[in-house]
Amino acid sequence: MKRTFLIATFLLTSFAFAFAQKYDIKLNLQPNLRVPLRSTNVITQKITIPGKGVQEVKTTISTEVAFYVSALKDGNYVINGIVNKREIQSESAGNKMIVSGTDSVENKYNKDLIAMTGKTFVAEITPKFQLVGEVKPLNDNMTKAAATQAFSVLQDFFKSLYPDHEVAKGESWKASDEENGVTTTTTLTDVNDVSYVMDAKVVLNQNMQGLTMKGEGTQNVEIHKAMGIPLYGLSTVPASGSTSSPMGMISVEVNAINSFELMQ
Repeated sequence: MKRTFLIATFLLTSFAFAFAQKYDIKLNLQPNLRVPLRSTNVITQKITIPGKGVQEVKTTISTEVAFYVSALKDGNYVINGIVNKREIQSESAGNKMIVSGTDSVENKYNKDLIAMTGKTFVAEITPKFQLVGEVKPLNDNMTKAAATQAFSVLQDFFKSLYPDHEVAKGESWKASDEENGVTTTTTLTDVNDVSYVMDAKVVLNQNMQGLTMKGEGTQNVEIHKAMGIPLYGLSTVPASGSTSSPMGMISVEVNAINSFELMQ
């Protein structure tokens, strides 16, 4: 009897998923619609060095971007985008350093920020915000490399948000960012008249110059149902790792908290 009940329960669950309403979560934009977004990424680090104790570093990255659809092309979108703000603030042992893309004097710390800030680029994207072809600068004082970097900053707002197939409430999908060693498993947890709500598990396995960082965190995102643009997001990913040095093993603990929102 128990075995029969379990089989029946499994079949009912399978049928429920098979016939549940599925949603194609993607961008659905009209020409000239402007989408402004901003984010704050706070990264705290505790670095333990043998014989020197613990060094704490706090880095805050503030970003503001915007884009609008300049044309529709074979089911894709041609967008004009811009990074309006990119500021990095670092604090350690009572010292503070701030560099920004709007600094009036260029130096080795802000050079790349200045190169991509306040200048416009054009790109073709799919409704899942995947790049088609190359990013091109629209300003004479913007290089192709800077335009590509500016697009990457914009694209970071959309990574792992869109499944490559239709999903029902309760279903999950996985996205991998191999370059940064991040795997995200996202579940569509709620659907209402206005938005999709998603919760995700984020797994970090990153190797940078011999330092391997591993950790697990969470992400919560709300996406506008009609237009497919992100309304709000919050992720928290703690991680730790170590690397060898002539002084001994150096250990690192990191906690990264990133929030973003659609600017009103």
